[in-house]
Amino acid sequence: MKSSRFRMAIAATTVFALLAGCSSSTTTEPNASNAPSPSGAPTGSSAPTSVNGKYDPPIDITTVGQNWSVIKYANGESRTDNAWTKAYSDQLGIRLKYNWVVDSTQYATKLNLSLTSGDLPDFLSVDGVQFKQLLEADLIQDLTEVYKQYAPESYKNMIQQSGPKPMQAATVNGKLMAFPFTGNGKEATQVVWIRTDWLKKLGLSEPKTMDDLFKIAEAFTTQDPDGNGKNDTFGFALDKDFSYHSFVGFVNSYHAYRNMWIKSSQGSLVYGDVQPEMKNALGKLQDLYKKGLLDKEFPVKDTAKVNEDLAAGKVGITFIDTSAAAGVLQKVKDNNPNAEWDAYPLLSIDSQPAKPQVTSTGPIAYWVVKKGYKHPEAVLKMIDFFIQSYYLTKDEKVTQTYISSLEGVPNYLLTAASSYMPYNNLTTQTNVSSVLEGKKQVADLNPLDRAWYNRIIEFKNGNNAYWGINKCFGINGARSIAIKYIENNMLMENEFFVASTPVMSEKLATLEKLRDTTFINIITGSAGIDSFDKFVDDWKKTGGDQITKEVNDWYKTLK
Repeated sequence: MKSSRFRMAIAATTVFALLAGCSSSTTTEPNASNAPSPSGAPTGSSAPTSVNGKYDPPIDITTVGQNWSVIKYANGESRTDNAWTKAYSDQLGIRLKYNWVVDSTQYATKLNLSLTSGDLPDFLSVDGVQFKQLLEADLIQDLTEVYKQYAPESYKNMIQQSGPKPMQAATVNGKLMAFPFTGNGKEATQVVWIRTDWLKKLGLSEPKTMDDLFKIAEAFTTQDPDGNGKNDTFGFALDKDFSYHSFVGFVNSYHAYRNMWIKSSQGSLVYGDVQPEMKNALGKLQDLYKKGLLDKEFPVKDTAKVNEDLAAGKVGITFIDTSAAAGVLQKVKDNNPNAEWDAYPLLSIDSQPAKPQVTSTGPIAYWVVKKGYKHPEAVLKMIDFFIQSYYLTKDEKVTQTYISSLEGVPNYLLTAASSYMPYNNLTTQTNVSSVLEGKKQVADLNPLDRAWYNRIIEFKNGNNAYWGINKCFGINGARSIAIKYIENNMLMENEFFVASTPVMSEKLATLEKLRDTTFINIITGSAGIDSFDKFVDDWKKTGGDQITKEVNDWYKTLK
């Protein structure tokens, strides 16, 4: 993606908030009069001529729902009767009814029971496996012409920014069988976070190469960067599941990719974990472990335990995504106000640029419509209403009513249909930084942008509770690195983005256990690096070759 295209996307969209509430000086009670009108004028006819009109007479539509503990209902409202349902009725002419509502902890079980029995509402959101099951049971309808005729520009723009994969995942035999719920995988890319206060204390320069990073890690391990006179710090964080701290970003620096399918030089798809580049990365991790630059106890520490080590100031480097400053690294700052972390782009082991992986490239979920329901375009109307209310509004009252209240209650969870703006947090960083740099005015920000801006100003005025927000969204914040990755076409995307294949469903758990056990044994030195070759052979024989064939058979259907 070229820089100009990304900047155009930024200019065309607004921010998605990170679940936190927005500050405001005005309180309003939720009511439909605060709602943004859907783009376009009402048709005034008994059937809509476009998705943007209000149904007259109104229509009925059913779905299913869940109650969230974070929602605080007011004025007699409930999951089935609230600002969103009133707006659907008043603004769109849609009378939404819930067939059932359960606690969020019971939702998955209840939904699976409904799908198994074939007891479907008119529309609902399902995951990839459920989507496949409904297809095979012939219970959902073809939405191809519905999308062509009724899709609003707001949703089409969102789909375009997501790239082709979400629509490809929702299209079966040339028919669009669901409206994709787009995700944010390209935002959640890996960077290197480094304790820069330790760098300064030890007189070290910022890293330019992986060799520089290794030298920094050694200094963090051996030169007492915390000054307590104890040998109790180490260079790199790593968790036993390879799920969060360091492993993914580290192996990406070696052009290796975990748990995803990539294109080979021959054009077919291959599994990243069994490629030669992974062996090279594991060999280096084994060397780092032997030198003590990794925690000797990492094989028994999950992410939560590693987070505790970071919060206690025991670790100096970790590869995580760009949002880490607002989460786990904020806890380091809370415990030690003098601690400083800065984010850097992934470094490469050689002259070829490192490409951060994007594991989640397909839809987060699929909006499906029961076969035979007469108004499938109504789902698009509700998605459009969400986009208008969440992303495109400039009205503080709309934000408070439908998105996030003064108390930080995430009212947007009450929406019946929604989707995710792919570059929402990157848009935030661009907009907020522009105001901080004097290129824009505060008045140019929408309510959600303004909330992040206000927190950064609070940080600059001495409130360290918002240090992490500044590191994410401030000038040259971590999110700006993700923007550069996209601008320079530096992402390695997962090319398999649908539900598991038959053999994958049967054998993947066994193969993943084999992989993770082998990787831990190699890193800790319990097995030699050449045991990787045996692992690859075993992986192929135990189902890997069959899965590879299934994946490539599916891949051919996209061409």
